[in-house]
Amino acid sequence: ELFQGLQLQGVNFSENFDNLPKTEKLLRLYHVFRSCNDMEPWDPDPEFELTTDNCQKLLAMHLRFRCKIPVAMFGETGIGKTALLSYYSKLLIGRPGSSVTNLKIVHIDGGVTAKDIKHQIEHASCLACKNWSQGICSTILFFDECNTSHDALWLAQEIMCDQTCDGDSIDAVNKYGMKIVIACNPYRLHPPELF
Repeated sequence: ELFQGLQLQGVNFSENFDNLPKTEKLLRLYHVFRSCNDMEPWDPDPEFELTTDNCQKLLAMHLRFRCKIPVAMFGETGIGKTALLSYYSKLLIGRPGSSVTNLKIVHIDGGVTAKDIKHQIEHASCLACKNWSQGICSTILFFDECNTSHDALWLAQEIMCDQTCDGDSIDAVNKYGMKIVIACNPYRLHPPELF
């Protein structure tokens, strides 16, 4: 029944997505990401490769945001987590040449405290309010390498699931469409000879 419904909506299950030109891939993504499909798709980063895997990750992230399910990215340093999120945030703006910033990246390390995190949330909330007033409905706050700080890891659940930070509500999530994402890198035990 689902298969027939998708076919009626024009989903072609026999085509090879990787063989499509990038403009066609973007058009397909735009049908999902943009509420007004009259806009001409544009490529915010010609160097970014839209593989089937990347498109699946973009769609999964977008659907999680729409359903208010936390988004946590896992993987080795340098595999493209930040690049993927940056590309996604620019697609949401949908305006070629726009100077709008809708992605706030916070690089976490062992010295980051709960106070630092709260300050970054306040800064991103102000950015989300400004963007909302300009018609940009999504601003993303990205905590990169969240598991390198005890305080950041401790607050991650509260921030992402409860939309609070140290008990204070993060109003920009509901008022201004702010989305929060964390990235974690794998934990590794280093051999003693490394030290």
